[in-house]
Amino acid sequence: MTAIAALSSLYAAAGNELPTIDKQMLSEASVFADKMASEPVLIVYRKGFPYGIFTKYQVTIDGEATDTLSNKEVEQFTLTPGSHTVAPKKAKRGVTIQAEPGKTVVVKYATRFGLFGARPKLKVMELGEAQADSDLVK
Repeated sequence: MTAIAALSSLYAAAGNELPTIDKQMLSEASVFADKMASEPVLIVYRKGFPYGIFTKYQVTIDGEATDTLSNKEVEQFTLTPGSHTVAPKKAKRGVTIQAEPGKTVVVKYATRFGLFGARPKLKVMELGEAQADSDLVK
């Protein structure tokens, strides 16, 4: 018995009926899927690097802190179409990207040697280039 069949049996045994899917629900799901497929995606990744291994870099999109990026980590964000700025903690080290519907933009956080520690260096890449650069990007 599959997991879905087992859950359906339990749901029915509790006296509940499974909802039926009508044409309107399918249409709404299709519109939602089309919208999700057309939204720009931003992938931010950081390869493993011994220098600065314990340093976490802030990921800021359009001045809003979103997440921190550890060594060998990937994060994915959905954007609105248009121009966006991706930056670490200090905005002056940021990059500007152009997010187009249905496209994926990749930003690599590389580690640079700094006088007082590791610093991030951002690089905008094409998806294929990032996939060739790191097995973290799928």
